[in-house]
Amino acid sequence: MKKVICVLAAGVMALSSLPVLGASAEETYALGDVDMDGIVTGHDTAMVSRYVLDDTYTLTEEQLQLADVNGDGEVNQADADMLYNEMQMCVLGSVTMGQALSMEDALIVLTHYTKQCAGLEDEWSQIQENLADVDLNGVVNTEDLCYILTFYGYQSAGYPVFSNEGQYYFGYVSSTEETYALGDVDMDGIVTGHDTAMVSRYVLDDTYTLTEKQLKLADVNEDSEVNQADADLLYNEMQEYALGCTTMKLERSFLSIEDAGDISTYCQKQRDNLEYNWTQVQKNLADVNLDGVVDLVDACGVLKLVGRQSAAMPMFENEGQYYIANMNVVYLDDMTDIWLNGGEHDTAYIDAEGRFFYNG
Repeated sequence: MKKVICVLAAGVMALSSLPVLGASAEETYALGDVDMDGIVTGHDTAMVSRYVLDDTYTLTEEQLQLADVNGDGEVNQADADMLYNEMQMCVLGSVTMGQALSMEDALIVLTHYTKQCAGLEDEWSQIQENLADVDLNGVVNTEDLCYILTFYGYQSAGYPVFSNEGQYYFGYVSSTEETYALGDVDMDGIVTGHDTAMVSRYVLDDTYTLTEKQLKLADVNEDSEVNQADADLLYNEMQEYALGCTTMKLERSFLSIEDAGDISTYCQKQRDNLEYNWTQVQKNLADVNLDGVVDLVDACGVLKLVGRQSAAMPMFENEGQYYIANMNVVYLDDMTDIWLNGGEHDTAYIDAEGRFFYNG
């Protein structure tokens, strides 16, 4: 009995040592008591965990203040970890207020649910109601019971109670963010030569940047670095269409004159304010110099690549560089003289009529 009293006293002292935040003139809550039921439990941990992992789950301003248990001005995984490892007085699902799940918890939740269905009262506290709502949907029902039984089984078998590391509530992690395949750096739904070009330029050009999310998608060999090895892997094994292949008729690393004509047609339609039925994938593939604009310079770039392929040369001039950079472009009023007499080597010519020519 003395041991029990000592444990309870320690719990009370631990709670009394927690900082409190004002809720109103009458009520204050301890830091970490996110559900504001008077005690820090696994339900508070679960609320913070879901807020961090699930974009659809929200907390009020007051709850966010209570959730920032490490006081760094942000509510993130560190707060959820601290609540779970150091602060919660009992685990989520334990309506008996224990440090582990038990069959008794499952039986009590079942009894409570049965009484609810029968319209009978059950002397449950708000704390127990919160602890029983293990999937955080605001309702205690058979789904909560099933979760408690399932994870009691995991616990008994020596497995982690929660399926995902750092997730402290029962249920699936939901997100409004779209997910993309590894290598789909431009996030258009398919891995192409444009993704390869982006990674290649990031590696070789210090002025070219990728977002944090794009860097994760670019690390295709998953060594935690984005470097030449990723660009090579994309080019040699992963890309489905070559940079510039807007017709999407040839696979992996091949282009045709038809692709250059397709880009020219798109540019003409743009000048005439007419629609051209291109997908975002095709627009990305067309931007061979990665300047964010599809124009006749890109069409000339495709001609250059086709010419190199036809001459049995590597598609790109510099080994390991999978995009076109520093192309010489001359703008003319009329292309006739260039067509008759030729032009300078490795130069693209574009005239006012929208005609283009590349002298390789």
